[in-house]
Amino acid sequence: EDVRLIGVEAAGFGLNSGKHAATLTKGEVGVLHGAMSYLLQDEDGQIVEPHSISAGLDYPGVGPEHSFL
Repeated sequence: EDVRLIGVEAAGFGLNSGKHAATLTKGEVGVLHGAMSYLLQDEDGQIVEPHSISAGLDYPGVGPEHSFL
């Protein structure tokens, strides 16, 4: 059987506002905590603080399993 996956990300105040936690949509490939993943980072590769009103969704990266998809 085929399985359909649907992803949802915390868009905060909007994807172009700079205040979001949409790591798959707006992130760039980088390394955090020893894992290569999509991360919210500035032009120097430094991690930027994500924004979400939901506890636990304000993380600057996405797990390597999701990045692989």
